[in-house]
Amino acid sequence: MRHLPSEEGGRLDAIIQDNGPGLSQELLREFNGQVSFQYREDRIGVSNIRQRFQLLYGGDCGFACRNLEPGTEFELIFPLQRKGFTTTKEAEEHENFSGG
Repeated sequence: MRHLPSEEGGRLDAIIQDNGPGLSQELLREFNGQVSFQYREDRIGVSNIRQRFQLLYGGDCGFACRNLEPGTEFELIFPLQRKGFTTTKEAEEHENFSGG
């Protein structure tokens, strides 16, 4: 993880990698495409993460999936502070109250 300073209070860049065989081009297109809120029974982990980040941060977050040699890399970039909160403590209290 890296901190990316910005005028809005900074962002966090989280990268998760594995050393597996990589993903098909179809999955890469799906994971890098628009977030879908339709129910599905497969690949719910990645879909769930993308949906939650979209709901929490809207257009202020980024998601990318890439094949490596070998493996796969998922990258999430999101603000350290959500819009509508003036302090990190206020945002944390909201998350604790709302169960987030």
